[in-house]
Amino acid sequence: MKESFYRQGKYLSLGETPILTAAKLGIYEMVDSILDRFPETIKDMDNQGKNAVLLAAENQRWGVYIILERRKVVHRSVFCQVDADGNSALHLASWYDENRCRGLPQPDVKNSMPSNSFAVRNNAGQTAEEILMESHKELRKEAHKWLTTTCSAYSLIATLIATVGFASSSTFPGEYNDDRRPRLEGEVAFTVFSISSLIAFCTSMSATVFFITILTAQHELEDFGESLPWVLRFAWICLFASIASIV
Repeated sequence: MKESFYRQGKYLSLGETPILTAAKLGIYEMVDSILDRFPETIKDMDNQGKNAVLLAAENQRWGVYIILERRKVVHRSVFCQVDADGNSALHLASWYDENRCRGLPQPDVKNSMPSNSFAVRNNAGQTAEEILMESHKELRKEAHKWLTTTCSAYSLIATLIATVGFASSSTFPGEYNDDRRPRLEGEVAFTVFSISSLIAFCTSMSATVFFITILTAQHELEDFGESLPWVLRFAWICLFASIASIV
């Protein structure tokens, strides 16, 4: 009775059942609840041949995808399914559209797919990697241009701070005693000045190295998802630390 009510009416006319709608919208609590009561609905498909796994991957609903992956042991076949266009979950997760948020395939998708799925081609003859490279081509160019401009400007600032920091840390302020020792030696202000100048020099040099590393990198597509963001974060942290120290 409950199952017939679940599948009746407008859901079939729209080509979607509640679990498919919930998966598309990212309502993982509803997906989990439906699967607890109706486990067989994990095999539901819309009129384009997409099940909950494909819809979650296409719309980047990673909360839903994780819930579905927990049931992979029982329903392994749903992760190998392709839609009417021959796209697997990896194909759909790789696509980028400027009108809708898309990103690099999450580890959840890559790890849940069979190892041979990376070479599978859809009906258009494309692998997931080819879709990823083609759809992110313009975005990669924009990111490369932004990184080059930003890192060039910040590296110049970091170099200037390093110059000032080196001069400040190597030259003692004030006059000297007869024994050629600074008169301010031992003063709290003098100690703070010396330490802050040294910190400014070290952090600004580190920031410069990080920015140059980004400028000389190949800027491959996978770098934007892993290494480059971390290097840029460290560069900014070092730069802000040097500015705070020199002030």
